Amino acid sequence: MKIKSINASYSSRKVNIQDVEFNKGLTLLVGASGVGKTQILDAICDIKTVALGESINGFSWQIEFSIDEHDYLWSGEFNGVEEDALARVQGLFSKSKSRSNSNARIKTEQLYIDSDLIIHREEEQIIFKGSPTLKLAPNESCIKLLQQENLITPIFESFKKVKLIASQDETPFANIAVGLNNQDFNSFNELRALTSHILEKAYLCQNKFEDKFEDICEAYKEIFPFIKNIEIMQTELNIPNSDGKKLYQYMYRILEDGVEDWIYQEQISSGMKKVFLQLCYLLLSPPQSIFLIDEFENGFGVNCIDAISEWLLKPNMKYQFIITSHHPYIINHIPSKRWKIVSRNKNIIQAYEADRFLDESNHESFIKLINLPIYKLGASTNIDN
Repeated sequence: MKIKSINASYSSRKVNIQDVEFNKGLTLLVGASGVGKTQILDAICDIKTVALGESINGFSWQIEFSIDEHDYLWSGEFNGVEEDALARVQGLFSKSKSRSNSNARIKTEQLYIDSDLIIHREEEQIIFKGSPTLKLAPNESCIKLLQQENLITPIFESFKKVKLIASQDETPFANIAVGLNNQDFNSFNELRALTSHILEKAYLCQNKFEDKFEDICEAYKEIFPFIKNIEIMQTELNIPNSDGKKLYQYMYRILEDGVEDWIYQEQISSGMKKVFLQLCYLLLSPPQSIFLIDEFENGFGVNCIDAISEWLLKPNMKYQFIITSHHPYIINHIPSKRWKIVSRNKNIIQAYEADRFLDESNHESFIKLINLPIYKLGASTNIDN
C-alpha cells in the first residue's frame, strides 16, 4: 500500500486538512511549530482506525492510495453527536486521538477502485457492486463490514500495516502480550506479517531465524560499535487473563565491550532504545508497511540520525515513511524533493512541494527553508492571497 494523498476534517475541532500529497518512499513534513504536521499524521491514523471499524465523531475523510497495480479512492463522513462527560472519558482510552464515539454514524461513504464505483453508502443504505446489501452496522465503515469480500480484503489488510512509531513503544507496559510460539508461523515472511508487538516479533526471530536477528544486531552494532551482544527476554507475568492464556513481557538487554554486567532496557538511553526499535520495525515488518514518525529526531544523536536516515532513503526498502522534523541536520540530510512544507491559515492545513519555493540545490536547505515567508509566518500563512 502507498498513500498518495489525504483530505480530512473534524467538525468538533474545526480542523480542515486539504490536499496533502505524499511521495512513494519518504515524505518529510517540515514547517514551523503549530502548523499541523502532527495533525496530518493523526489524520492518517484516524483513517486507519475507521477502516478497522472505529467511529470518530464529526470526522470526514478522503484518501487516495494504491495497492499493487490498483488505484483506490475512499471517502466518507460521520455525523456529529453531542458528547456527555462519560463519552469524553471513554474516548481518552480510544486508539484515536480524536476520541472515537460509537454513537457516531456514517452519513456517506464511497469507494472507487480504478475509477469504478464499488461502494456507495447513504445513511443506512449500502450499494456494493451495484446491489444493495443487508442492513449493516451504521457506525462501522464498509471496509470493516465487507472485509471478507475479495475486493475489500486487500484494503482492510493494508490498513493494518499503517504503524505510528511512538515513544510509548519503549515503555515496559507496551511490551505485554499473549505469547506466541514457533508453531504459529512457518516462515520468516509469516513472522513479519504478525501483528504482535515488535519486541515479541524480535524475540521469536531471535529463537527461530537467528541469521535474520543477527542482521538486526549487526546494523545496531554499526551505529554503536561498543555493543558486544543483544538479547531479547521473555518474562511470564502472574497476571489473571480472562481467556486463560499466559501473558508475557518482552524486553531486551545489551552487553558492552569491557563491561561484565548486562545493561537492561530501562537503563539504556532513549536514543539507543529508539534506534533498536526502529531497526526491528524496518527488518521485521511486512512489505508495503507505512511508518508514521513524529519528531523523528527525538532522542537521536548525529550518529543515529545519519544511520537511520540512510535506512529510510534506501531504494530497496519496500515501505513508505511519513515523518516530521524540526532538526536542521535531518532537513539538510534529506533531499528537498522529498519535503512537503506545511502551513496553516486559520483552521486550514495544507502542504506544498518544496520546489515551489526553493531551487533544486540542497545546499543549506534548512537556512533557505526558515527564511521563506511560508515558514516564518507559520500558522498565519495564506500563500494563495
